[in-house]
Amino acid sequence: MRAIRPKKFEPYVFRQKWEQSFRDVGAKAVRRYDKTVETWEGDKPAFKVHVSYVSWLWLKVELEGPEQGIKKWNWLNKGTRVRRALMSPDWQSKTAPNDYQSGTGQGKVVFISKDLELPGIKARRWSKMADKEFRPEFKQKVQAATNEAAKRSGHHISKGR
Repeated sequence: MRAIRPKKFEPYVFRQKWEQSFRDVGAKAVRRYDKTVETWEGDKPAFKVHVSYVSWLWLKVELEGPEQGIKKWNWLNKGTRVRRALMSPDWQSKTAPNDYQSGTGQGKVVFISKDLELPGIKARRWSKMADKEFRPEFKQKVQAATNEAAKRSGHHISKGR
């Protein structure tokens, strides 16, 4: 009687496929985030996909660039409790809550003071929108990558057996 031995397990095949699926979804998120700053003038952040591995794979879209641009994006994304800037009467924001698009807007900042306590900035919720939009696709791509890696490494379980 001969023993049936499985192929040697090759975890790098799985990791390689998973990393590619992470990068694919991350690139789509970056394209969405780029729309949020498309019409900004002055300091604005850039978005970069980081896939890292410690004890598990991790996907993160990080902000890079001028500190003031990063702060501005975070204030808009998360909102603020108070606003310390007085805007001109013709002020119109370039962005709106729950919308990635960045429009033309108008007006200017008249002055900024720590003594001002105006109603805060309404959260645009871009990161929550991206999570909701891309989570189903991300799960599907990771599952497809797992199936493909299992097949390539000889550990695929075919249905119907």
